[in-house]
Amino acid sequence: MEWTVRIEMTADRPVDEDTIWSLDGDERGTALAVEPGGRDLSATLTVEAPTVPIAAEAAIAHVTAAVAGVVHRVQIDTAEAYHRWLTEPPFPELVGTAEVAEMLGVSRQRVNALTAHPDFPRPVAELAAGKVWRKGDLSRFAEEWARRPGRPRKTVRATA
Repeated sequence: MEWTVRIEMTADRPVDEDTIWSLDGDERGTALAVEPGGRDLSATLTVEAPTVPIAAEAAIAHVTAAVAGVVHRVQIDTAEAYHRWLTEPPFPELVGTAEVAEMLGVSRQRVNALTAHPDFPRPVAELAAGKVWRKGDLSRFAEEWARRPGRPRKTVRATA
C-alpha cells in the first residue's frame, strides 16, 4: 500500500544545502521544508509498505539517514487521504449576517433576533463589520430549527 508520511524533526546540527539537495525530490519524492543552516525541518515522502508501523519506520529511517536528529511528529495518511487533505480549504467557510439571512430565508434583522435563540450557534468572531459564524454550524441549526413563518398574531384588548 502507498502511504504519505510527514515527519517533523529537529536536526542535531544545522542542515546544509547538500543535505537538502540529497533529500529534496529523491526516489521517494521527498519534499523538505527547512531553512539552509536551520535545524527544524519537515519532510513529506511516499512509502510503499503493508502497514502503518512499517511505513513509519521506513520513512524515519530514510530521513534520519540523511539528517540525524530528534523526530517530534509523524503523520501517516493513505495517498488518497493525503491528496484529499491537500485540496481542502485551510480554514472553515465563514458567513456573516447577510449570508445567514439568505441561508435561513429571513431578514438580517430576524438573524439578529435569532441570535438570542438558545440553539443558535455562537459566532466565532465579532468584527467591526459584524458577527461571523462557521457555515457548517449554521447549516446544522437550519436543519433543526422549528421555524414558524409569519409574524406572531397581535392580541387586541377590548376596552369597556
